[in-house]
Amino acid sequence: MKMFFCCGICAIQFKSLVSKIKEATGWKTIDGIAIRGDFRGRVVTAESKKEGKRFFVAFDSKGAVRNFFKLD
Repeated sequence: MKMFFCCGICAIQFKSLVSKIKEATGWKTIDGIAIRGDFRGRVVTAESKKEGKRFFVAFDSKGAVRNFFKLD
């Protein structure tokens, strides 16, 4: 799948987020991601095979994950 990002930092953030979710859940694929929030942090809902998980994520100014943890 080809995706468009407004800048390189947003692309780095998304790739890092996907990696963190897969690491935290053990999922091989992610079917959907909903992201809400701003520069202070985001609440992410990820789905794989009808199973959903929620996470909090915050990034540093270069797009690296600064804070990541499971909600619920």
